[in-house]
Amino acid sequence: MGRKALYREWRPRTFDEVVEQHHVVATLRQAVRTGRIAHAYLFSGTRGTGKTTMAQILSRAINCLDPKDGNPCNACEICTGILDGTILDVIEMDAASNNSVETIRRITDEVVFSPTRAKYKVYIVDEAHMLSTGAFNALLKTLEEPPAFAVFILATTEPHRIPPTILSRCQRYDFRRIPAEGIVGRLKEIAQDAGVPVDEDAYLAIASLADGAMRDAISLLDQCLSSAPERVTKDAVLELAGIVNDAFMAEMAEAVAGGDAAGALRLVDRLVMDGRDVVRFASDLAAHFRNVMVCKASPDPESLVRLPDAALARMKALAARMEMGDVIATLRSLSAMISDLKWAPDPRTAFEVGLIRLMPQAALPRPTEQAAVAATAAPTPAPATATAASASAPAVEAPAPAPEARPTPDPASVAPPAAPAAPASTPAPTPAPAATPAPAPAPAPADDAAAVWNRTLRCLQDNGQMGLYLFVRSGAPRREGGRLIVRLPADAVGHRAELERRETQKAMRAALQASGCLEEFAFEYAGETAAAAPGGSGAASAAPAEEHWTEKARRAAQENGIPFRMEE
Repeated sequence: MGRKALYREWRPRTFDEVVEQHHVVATLRQAVRTGRIAHAYLFSGTRGTGKTTMAQILSRAINCLDPKDGNPCNACEICTGILDGTILDVIEMDAASNNSVETIRRITDEVVFSPTRAKYKVYIVDEAHMLSTGAFNALLKTLEEPPAFAVFILATTEPHRIPPTILSRCQRYDFRRIPAEGIVGRLKEIAQDAGVPVDEDAYLAIASLADGAMRDAISLLDQCLSSAPERVTKDAVLELAGIVNDAFMAEMAEAVAGGDAAGALRLVDRLVMDGRDVVRFASDLAAHFRNVMVCKASPDPESLVRLPDAALARMKALAARMEMGDVIATLRSLSAMISDLKWAPDPRTAFEVGLIRLMPQAALPRPTEQAAVAATAAPTPAPATATAASASAPAVEAPAPAPEARPTPDPASVAPPAAPAAPASTPAPTPAPAATPAPAPAPAPADDAAAVWNRTLRCLQDNGQMGLYLFVRSGAPRREGGRLIVRLPADAVGHRAELERRETQKAMRAALQASGCLEEFAFEYAGETAAAAPGGSGAASAAPAEEHWTEKARRAAQENGIPFRMEE
C-alpha cells in the first residue's frame, strides 16, 4: 500500500488526542460516560477543525466494548472492525456526491434493521448542507423518530444552509478555528517524529497560512518535509505556498506609503516574473496593512501580530510614519481592488493602476510636495501685493480718470476729485497696507491649503465621489484673497464642463466644509486661469469649452444623419 498522507496518519483516534475544541470534547465524553446518547448531532465549523474526526471517534466510543474514561479503546473487535471497515454498522457518506432523494430514501428504508455486531447503527453524513431540498424532506421523519439503535451525525461547513426543521431535531456543536499555538504544538510533534528540523518561524508561517485549519497546516508541513528533507525554513514554506517573504512585502508597503510609484512598479515586475499571483499578493498586502493598523492602534502589537522581531520592528516604523486615517483608507481601497482584480482582463495592469491610485491617500511626503508645488507656483505673494497695490491705486488714480472723463456729467466729474483730497491725506495709511503684505508668510497658508485639500480628497472618497476625486486629485491648492484656489493640470481642461456642473460644485463644497474649509473655492487650469464665481469655478469660463464640444457633437451627428438636440 502507498504512503499515507500525514493528515490521515496523524488523525486523532481518541478524545484526548483532539487539539483544542475542549467544549465539544468535554460534552461528548460525558455523554458517552453516562450513556445519554442523542439520536442526532450536527457538527458545524470551518474546514479542517475536526468535525469528521470527532464523528468517527464518537461512533467508536458509543459502540466500544471497553471504553476508558469516555474514550474508545481502539483495541476491541468493534473498534478495530470500525477502523478497518469490516463492521458495516457505521456508514459514512459524502452528501456532496450522494445528495439525491433516492440516496436518503434508501437510508430510511435500511435504518429500521438492527445493527449486525455493534450496539448502535451510526450514519455520518459529511457536507450535509449539499443535500437537496427533497433529500432533507425525506430525512425529516426518520431524523425526528429514528429507531433506538440509530444515531445520525451531520457535519457541515455551512450550517446556515441546513433547513431549520433539520436543525431543530439535532444537538448542535460549533467547532472553532484552532489557534496558532495549538497548530504549532501538533506540528512540532509530527516534525520530531519525522526527524526533520523545522525553524520556529517556519512553524508560525504554516500556522498563519492554515488560518485555523489543522488539516491545511499538516498538509503544508507534509509538502515541506518532502521538498526540504534536511531543514524546513520560513522562506521554503512561503515559496511552496506562493507567498512573498516579509522583506518584499515591507518594501512594497513602504513604496505605497511613501508615494514611490517607480519603486512599486519595479516590485510588481519582480512579483510577476517570479510567477506570483497578483490577486493573492493584493490580499497579502491588505493583511500587511492590517498588521500596520494593529501596530498603530495597540500598545502591545506582539500579542496580535505573530511575526519575527525584525519584520515587526519594520512594521512599527511604517506605522509611526502613517496616520491612522491613511492606513484605513488604504485598507478600504485594497479591499475594493481585490474584488476588481478577479474580473480584470489584465490583472497586472489593473494592479499597477490600483497601487498608484493608493499613493495619493497613503503617501506621507505628498502633502509637503503639494505645499512645495503651491509655494513654487507661488504667484501667491505677487497677487497679494498686486491686490494691495491695486487697493490703494484706485484712491490715487481716481483723479486721473476724472479729468479725462470731461464729457461725462459735471456732478460725476466733481465727485472723483473730492475723493483724491481724502486719499491725499490717506497716502500715509496706504504704506501701512503695503507694508502689511508682510503676510508674505504665504508659505504657511500654502501648508494649510495642502492639508485642507488632502482632507477634502479623503472626504470625496469616503462619500463615494470617485469620479470627481480622480478629476481633481492632481490639483495644487493655494489660498488667495480669502478663497481656496486649486490649480489643475492642462489635461484637466477636458473635464471642465463636468467640474462646472451644479451637482459637482455642491459635492465639492460639501467635501470642503467637511474638511474644515469654510471659504469659497475655484479651479484654475495650467496655462489659463478660471474666472471663477464666488462659490465655484465660474460657469462663465465653462461656456467656451461647452460650445466647442457642442459644435463637435452637432457636426458628428449631422455627418451620420442622427437627430441632435441639446437639453439642460
